[in-house]
Amino acid sequence: MRTRALLGWCLFLCSAVTVIAAPKNSRPDPKGIGGNLKKYDSPIYAVYTDVAEDDAREAVIRMNKMAVEYHERTKALFAGQINQQLPFYLFSNEVDYLNASKMPGSAGVFTGDALMARAIRTPDGRIGMSTWHVTQHEGFHQFVYAVIRGEIPTWVNEGLAEYFGEGIFTGDGMVTGIVSSGRMKRVQKEIEDGQFVSIKDMMLMTHAQWNARLEITHYDQAWSMVHFLATAEKGKYQDAFARFLQLIGKGSQWEKAWVAAFGSVEGFEQKWKDYWIKMPENPTLDLYAKASVASLTSFMGRSWSQKDTFDKFEEFIQKDAKDLKAAPADWLPPALYTEMKGLAGQLKSRGFEFSLIRKGGPIPQLLCVMPDGTKITGTFTLANGRIGTVKADEVKVTEAVKK
Repeated sequence: MRTRALLGWCLFLCSAVTVIAAPKNSRPDPKGIGGNLKKYDSPIYAVYTDVAEDDAREAVIRMNKMAVEYHERTKALFAGQINQQLPFYLFSNEVDYLNASKMPGSAGVFTGDALMARAIRTPDGRIGMSTWHVTQHEGFHQFVYAVIRGEIPTWVNEGLAEYFGEGIFTGDGMVTGIVSSGRMKRVQKEIEDGQFVSIKDMMLMTHAQWNARLEITHYDQAWSMVHFLATAEKGKYQDAFARFLQLIGKGSQWEKAWVAAFGSVEGFEQKWKDYWIKMPENPTLDLYAKASVASLTSFMGRSWSQKDTFDKFEEFIQKDAKDLKAAPADWLPPALYTEMKGLAGQLKSRGFEFSLIRKGGPIPQLLCVMPDGTKITGTFTLANGRIGTVKADEVKVTEAVKK
């Protein structure tokens, strides 16, 4: 297998090629790769790590929610399943990580045998988003290897990985499709300055060529192309994208496959560039709001499961993370609540309104109303003293008016 490493910083669908499970017994022996690693078993991953217990618990939860998101986004086209645990190694010590990965200068890697990452911490001691971004990116490569026979185009593989890398963990799920204002502006400048390669060169770029020059512009271009195909014009190009990948999976040359699925490459290139150049400031504020609503609903639901109830949103949001109750099996990292509480505060400063509402029962719903009238409603269910399902449903302003 070719080694893939990400020095910095994730879509929707992949090829409908035949799929199989990963090879058996394809993981390094934790005793032989350095570090005092403890194993944590979970439904999808075997996590080997030497981080503190709560950090390990968070890693296990994140990894499984991440894998569910991979599956949910690709299940319409992937016929296979993962039928064994996937190995993930998380190192607290950079030297141990480098000795195991053999990838100097990297923060995470999928070696073809295992997913590895090092814990990069924030000033307050928490494992930071840079660690989870690279893990979500490289984890997608591991997922692809586990379920797909053959290869998908490099730009698609890397663009999809970046799409998932940008995803936000909410406790009970992930929110993907995020476009940060900073990265959007960088893509716009790269387009205006002519820093991207031609579509033809991107299409033909091999893994070896990609890995020989791990350039930010390549990741940005692949991500921006995939994001366009997934979201532009209300998902207009999703079916064509799937068709393109199906043809590639059957051995068609990319040009013939592209023309059969989309038509002219030149037409695509102009539409793709226009999509990004004309993108408004903060284009996915609704997704940030959805992530905040989903996560806060997860914590509120856990408190309700333990008979700790709230009448108003302000009463709930004033709680400190350490004071929120949850069943032991429903534990979530307290720092996540603090982080999402802060995000809600930022959104409120932009005119977003948060409240608790009740519809036909005592259990509240968390409502966020955006300045344009779009509504995001967070709901939860309870089962035997524990949290059940958690959802954050968005209703655009035009639909809200109808209702």
